[in-house]
Amino acid sequence: MSDDKPSAKPGKDATTRRSLSQTVVRSQVEVGRPYNEYKPQLRFDFFYSCAYCTMTEAEAQAVRLLIDHYEPVAGRPDLANVYENLMYACEECNLRKGDRCPPPEAREQGKRFFRIDKEPRSEHFRLEGNELVGLTETGKFTILMLDLNRASLRRLRDLRQKLYNYEGYAGDGIMALANFAIDRLTPELRLQALTAIRKILKTADEVFEHFDELLIEFAKSAVLADEMTDDEKKRNKDRLAKIKEMEGLLPGNWRGRKNKGKRH
Repeated sequence: MSDDKPSAKPGKDATTRRSLSQTVVRSQVEVGRPYNEYKPQLRFDFFYSCAYCTMTEAEAQAVRLLIDHYEPVAGRPDLANVYENLMYACEECNLRKGDRCPPPEAREQGKRFFRIDKEPRSEHFRLEGNELVGLTETGKFTILMLDLNRASLRRLRDLRQKLYNYEGYAGDGIMALANFAIDRLTPELRLQALTAIRKILKTADEVFEHFDELLIEFAKSAVLADEMTDDEKKRNKDRLAKIKEMEGLLPGNWRGRKNKGKRH
């Protein structure tokens, strides 16, 4: 991994404020550089967040975000330094993905890793409570392989939703207050009410200005190492069994390594 010092200005053509649900727009980069020198552009293009689970750098805290090769180097060394093959991924997703490279037969069935730089997230996933549900074979495959419903991500989604709801409720209340009909009050109360409303609106502006910081503070504990409770151990064991069964039903070189023969 390289350090975070930019080697070039990232993405002049890319929009700086985009939703995590939108498709990534890649920056124009100099071709032929070592892949680790593209990290500044990747961070920018992928909204400083994991391409797979959406965890942001600020939320991740101790969990590093790394450069991931969508097509692993073991299977496609020719793509090792190709920017379009590089993804930005958290350490947890990167570890689970490893050098897995679905063989052609699996890909024909849609069993491949989701690509936020090629397709909208909403086509493949839906959030139900704090659980991510796959809408397509690609979505289901990505959730299974990367364990996108692991405990830390469920906790993070809970916190995000609570803070999102809080912001919405507060915003509705502020809008109602801002539109309050002052002229309905008696003359002696109008000045007092107007002064109070102005103070409240000023305070609200300051709160919303620091809302992202509040999310980060609450999220710190959510993304700590997953607690391997008995339920989590069983869930992970079942997940690994499903992966083994799937790979067994679809013969091929799932690791993309050359001259290793086929797995049956």
